Amino acid sequence: MLVNRILLDLGLERVRKEGLDPDSCEALEILDEAHGIASDITGAFFQAVSAAQRRGAELEVAEARRAFSMRFRGEPRWFLSEVKKHGELQVDRDGLEYAVGRYLDSPYRDLQVDRLLVQALSDMEITAYVEEQVRPNPFPGRSRLQVQRASLLVGWLKVSAKAAGVLALYLVGLVGLYALVPNLPAAWLIAAGLAGGVIYLLFTLAVLVSAIRAGPKWRRMRETTETLIDKMTSFHVEMRGSGPISVRYLRDRMQQLTEAGVIWPQSLWSLLDDLEARAVARI
Repeated sequence: MLVNRILLDLGLERVRKEGLDPDSCEALEILDEAHGIASDITGAFFQAVSAAQRRGAELEVAEARRAFSMRFRGEPRWFLSEVKKHGELQVDRDGLEYAVGRYLDSPYRDLQVDRLLVQALSDMEITAYVEEQVRPNPFPGRSRLQVQRASLLVGWLKVSAKAAGVLALYLVGLVGLYALVPNLPAAWLIAAGLAGGVIYLLFTLAVLVSAIRAGPKWRRMRETTETLIDKMTSFHVEMRGSGPISVRYLRDRMQQLTEAGVIWPQSLWSLLDDLEARAVARI
């Protein structure tokens, strides 16, 4: 793996700088540390690969896409469909953040590793949020975004239709009761039927008023979610480019998204602080 090779090369460079015998215990400890950091990084998002190995099967294309989605460079319009189909980046969040901490505590630094970690940490947050919004929930069988986009009028009509069905069953029950007990006063049955009708009207009216009042709130929620997804998608696409990424621009964009509601992993901010402390202009 690229990360393994890079960190082992950095370990060997440290061994040479310190004038150590490559076969000495000190040199082996340095190389073991470098290899351990690389293993922590790569192991954090190889869950699908490990699962396939445990069951002795070939890695399916979908599993590979889930495991390596941070390397996907598709068209921006494909991003939502990718997340819907393959889910969030398959990464051990705690494991990756621990690996970043070990990397930052070590003397080893490499711009390729820096960039890979920035992409992984940002993808981890972006894909997790987007999946949370677009993944259908068991109940009511729609995603949060679908629920927010649903027409309140259509929702009111559906609720009213269900309530009408309950009212119809109630009236049928009254007719059946009258058939079983013909001595019941007709006035009592009529009053019970009218009461059911009044309750139905009051219920549907209350739901309608509630839907009208909730309209602006649901519209704001939908617009906020859609705007945030658009901003996160744009950021994701920017990170997918093959050219250099400005560290100052990266912080500015992260800060803008933070103000919009994104909660970035603390390890990503720590990595950014480290880049700036090293006077790295671009990665």
